[in-house]
Amino acid sequence: MFTNKFINKIRLVITLFFVFVLLVSFTNNTIHIKSYNLFKIGISKDANEVNFDINVTPENDLYTKKPVNIYWIKYTQNNKQEPLTWIERTYACEIEYTHVSKDYAIFHFVFYKKESFTLKRSRWIF
Repeated sequence: MFTNKFINKIRLVITLFFVFVLLVSFTNNTIHIKSYNLFKIGISKDANEVNFDINVTPENDLYTKKPVNIYWIKYTQNNKQEPLTWIERTYACEIEYTHVSKDYAIFHFVFYKKESFTLKRSRWIF
């Protein structure tokens, strides 16, 4: 049905595709984001804390894709770092952004939308 020449071309195309995918997957296109602690919220029932870190690019601009990183530090479990659960993100500690740029971000907590906060670049030097 198909000629050997056609089958060999298909094999070559498939092989070149997989080589291309492997090369693209190993290229280093990552941006090295630096994080610095912005503030912490302590939980009264134990020693665990929810940390809010600011994310900046190597040029010290605000990282616009995710300006603030929120996570647990579980001091009761050998200082284990954990992400927030879905319920914690949805109803408590998560923040929603109304504006984000490299110089500032305006956000509010999901549990209280009446009050907005501004994370503003003045001279953050780290």
